[in-house]
Amino acid sequence: MTEPLEDNQQQTIKEAVRQFVDARWQGQEPDIDEFVRQYPGLEHQIKQGIRDAQRIDALFDSLVRTDESDSASGYDLVGRKVGSFEIVEMIGRGGMGVVYLAHDTKLKRSVAIKSVPAALADDSTAQIRFKREAELLASLNHPNIAVIHDIIEEDKSGYLILEYVPGETLAERIAREPLKLQEALSIG
Repeated sequence: MTEPLEDNQQQTIKEAVRQFVDARWQGQEPDIDEFVRQYPGLEHQIKQGIRDAQRIDALFDSLVRTDESDSASGYDLVGRKVGSFEIVEMIGRGGMGVVYLAHDTKLKRSVAIKSVPAALADDSTAQIRFKREAELLASLNHPNIAVIHDIIEEDKSGYLILEYVPGETLAERIAREPLKLQEALSIG
């Protein structure tokens, strides 16, 4: 029988899985075995968490698999306009959408736009989740969480207009060198 995990161990597992998933989301291909070696004593639990996350991501990917050259899919918005926002470049991608860097033509600022693919437009569960995510973001005020500016629904797709935070992602930072304990704790 295994010993129950302490709260800090559970948090470490969650953060490690999130770091691995973020790295994949950024297009990196980290080796699972090499990655979990950074966490002695928690390798099995982290590996299991990563596998669970990959299964969930594969499920969502199967739901949104469409012709990616089709701009209506939400995967080819660069150069287009959503509301008053001009899409500049794609900065991230996952099973439930794509994140773009955009320019706010009204307020002359950079923003991040998370798009939900048109393939999920008729999926009531995805619509509820999208609106819930927007409401949750609107209710939060934390230095490590981007502020939501708006929600736009057009062309059968939904868009979250978010604060753009320049710099490296957590996955990029960890790829450069592992976080020290104090750095990890300061993230919150």
